[in-house]
Amino acid sequence: MPSYCTRVDFEKAFGQEEATRLADRDSVGDETIDAIEVQLARASSDVDLHLRAAGYAVPVAMPTEQLRGWVLDIGRFYLFDNGELDDSSAKVRRYKAAMGTLQMIASKKLPLDIPLSETPLPVDADMATFTTSPRAFSRETMGGN
Repeated sequence: MPSYCTRVDFEKAFGQEEATRLADRDSVGDETIDAIEVQLARASSDVDLHLRAAGYAVPVAMPTEQLRGWVLDIGRFYLFDNGELDDSSAKVRRYKAAMGTLQMIASKKLPLDIPLSETPLPVDADMATFTTSPRAFSRETMGGN
């Protein structure tokens, strides 16, 4: 799964000490599967999901620093177990800010300066769709102005 950020980016943003501590959660010194890379890929996928919902082409070919910052903040949040962070934590605030911004983008309240997708979202067979009939009553048919 591609990611907009790497472990090196994470270390530059949050420090090597935090990266090492979060990557080796069991304190066994074995980082065969790097938890940071896994969670950054998960965060990148979350970002893509929101951007795609707004009609942007994903993955973004030239991600902005802002987009990469969202991925880092979301990925960092995912590295903590439930209960490790309280709501006043800077990590939680940054995660909520990133997700709030992405939700605004997904609802098309906040535009980005990246290309829109040329293909509309596919309609899946499992998705609900709505079709309506032409209006039976309107101003014209009811003799209104």
